[in-house]
Amino acid sequence: MMSQATIVYDKFHLIANYNAVIDTVRRNEWRKADEENKNVIKSQRYNLFKNSENLKPEQKTSLRALLKANENISKTYILKDTLKILWTYKYPKSVENTWINGYRGPRRQALKPYRPLSRALIRHGMVFSISVDMPSLLPN
Repeated sequence: MMSQATIVYDKFHLIANYNAVIDTVRRNEWRKADEENKNVIKSQRYNLFKNSENLKPEQKTSLRALLKANENISKTYILKDTLKILWTYKYPKSVENTWINGYRGPRRQALKPYRPLSRALIRHGMVFSISVDMPSLLPN
């Protein structure tokens, strides 16, 4: 019976898992950075996790400097917004297309920490479409 079960990814847990990806990329980039860039990356963890509308002005300025200084962190941060957008679509095909297009970019850019999450989601058949079929069950 369990072989016919559908795996559903809710927005909260997906973003929580993706924050682990962001943190891994941030730590990897900090290890590779020179001293000047290490100072830009340092203490940005929670700024990267927070929704941009919840950042204080000084946090926004600091985060902007980080995203400008580091391309891999910037790409990873932008993809978090792509994941959030998936819950706004009304049509399953739109969800699937957005995810696949979002997945191709990091795969080409070799953002290795992103790969396990992407593979798991694709392996489980793009179950994001469940958000279109049962919106009342998902968080806003």
